[in-house]
Amino acid sequence: MPFAESGYSVFRNIKDSKYGAKGDGVTDDTDAINRAITDGNRCGEGCSGSSTKGALIYFPPGKYLVRRPLVQHFFTQFVGDPNDRAVIIGSSDFRGIAVIDSNKYMDGGILT
Repeated sequence: MPFAESGYSVFRNIKDSKYGAKGDGVTDDTDAINRAITDGNRCGEGCSGSSTKGALIYFPPGKYLVRRPLVQHFFTQFVGDPNDRAVIIGSSDFRGIAVIDSNKYMDGGILT
């Protein structure tokens, strides 16, 4: 990322100790995954719609239980191993409109 500060990480493995996802299908990995997405002061809620920093969020093989939406910021890509796919599971007590959501940018249906 040409406009990112020194040390900015584009590639983020959600199981890295910095983020802490387990991928065991039992542990709530919501916060760990959202930490990987937002790391580096990225363009999120309240953003005017531009970003100078993208991110590639890597999901290693596993089952990732989430209880709240994963908020996919601008210029964020979710990737995994195509031969051993990761599975994102909404918990039985899931709260939110979608497992993967970008609606934080919307206010009454109008892009803000």
